[in-house]
Parts: sequence; structure tokens; C-alpha cells
Amino acid sequence: MPFFAEAQVQKQDTTRQDSIKYKPLFQPTFRPSDRYGDPFSNYTTQSPLFLKDPKTLSIEVLPDTGRTFTIFERFGPINFRSPSYMTFDEINNYHNQSIL
Repeated sequence: MPFFAEAQVQKQDTTRQDSIKYKPLFQPTFRPSDRYGDPFSNYTTQSPLFLKDPKTLSIEVLPDTGRTFTIFERFGPINFRSPSYMTFDEINNYHNQSIL
């Protein structure tokens, strides 16, 4: 038999299909959620089950000429979240609440 004729011979599939289908016993119901917006206006939980932000995450607040503040959350030069904005009154209320 020539070489090219051997390559065209199809071998029969000898693998068997499993007759028992896998079904998980339960599905987890916990769905962790990420916070939306800036870290100042959203309150986070103090539960030890939720991890805190890593130390390499930096928060940079830049004032604007229109009495608004732009908040950047970055890992080095990379923005972790999209920038969020707070007005002067919102920043002032946050500082007043944190003093109490």
C-alpha cells in the first residue's frame, strides 16, 4: 500500500461516551459587587470578609476652576476606574460628616 493511501484510511472512534451527566449539587448565591462612583460618596462595609483596597491603588483629587473636583483612582499610571466628579458642596458635606 502506498504512503498516501495509508493517510486517507479513517480510524474508527473507540472512545465511549459517559452515560451520566454531571449536575452540580448547589450553585453559590453570593455575588460580590464592586462599588460605583468615588470612594467618598459610597459607604463600604467594615466586614472582614470583604477585602480592602490594595496599597498600590492611589486616589488623586484635582480641583477644577468651576468649583468641581475630579477624582482619579490609579494603579501607577493606569486608571483603575473612570474619573468621578464631586462639587465643592459635596466635598464640604463629606468633610463635615467625617469630623463628627
